[in-house]
Amino acid sequence: MTLQSATRMSDTDESREPLPLDRYSRTDETVADIQALAALDNDGLIAAFGEAGETAPNYRSTEALVFFILRALDRQDDRATNALFKVLRARCWPYLNKWVRGVSNVEDRMDIQGRVIEQMTIRLLKGGPECDFLQARFWRYLKLRTLSAIGEFKKLRSREGLIDDLDPGDESLPLIDQIQDTQLSPEARLLIRDALDTLPPELRETYLLRHFQGWRVGDERNDETDPNDPTLMEYFGIGRRAIHKRLTKAEALLERYRKDNE
Repeated sequence: MTLQSATRMSDTDESREPLPLDRYSRTDETVADIQALAALDNDGLIAAFGEAGETAPNYRSTEALVFFILRALDRQDDRATNALFKVLRARCWPYLNKWVRGVSNVEDRMDIQGRVIEQMTIRLLKGGPECDFLQARFWRYLKLRTLSAIGEFKKLRSREGLIDDLDPGDESLPLIDQIQDTQLSPEARLLIRDALDTLPPELRETYLLRHFQGWRVGDERNDETDPNDPTLMEYFGIGRRAIHKRLTKAEALLERYRKDNE
């Protein structure tokens, strides 16, 4: 499907249902949003998508926003394109901040986030089948793209340099020093730090993300689970059993270190 056919609507009836996608289906919510907003001018569209909070009563889906970006591109409407792209990027940042939290260095996180935004923008500008996915499951696309970018980053950097025990909330102190457990003596903290340093990089990273930053393995589900949160299975690209095997091995090595240093 061409960009034009993916976004074209009737010249005489701007509120009719948009043409279906080739490989995916829009949700009813997205279709309703497109129908409700199709006749608005640029200022009206920008105002309609200005409400970024998903729980707000006037919230419009990001997939609908992508549709109108593609429509603006198809019409070569630079003003609408630039304004709507700005809204889309603003919606992306909170999720990107959460998904790259396992990367400790601020500049590295910003590089990854910038790369993801750049790739998303290029994809929309080029059009093609992947734009169907963005119109149907935008947040899933962005999450997968972010995890892929983190993987690419990890190939360029030492695995030991990726996670260095920094708490995203306070980058001035190692994570172990941020533990709010007054029962831990300075000697105990030092012992834990030294023990973690003895782990192989992949085991250490997995253990830190699981036990210090609270990442899910990927197979736990409950009512409070955020489906957009990254998981260890997605992050490392391996299965549940392999993740649990890493965690078990890391815990065994840490316990051995503790006993050897009692």
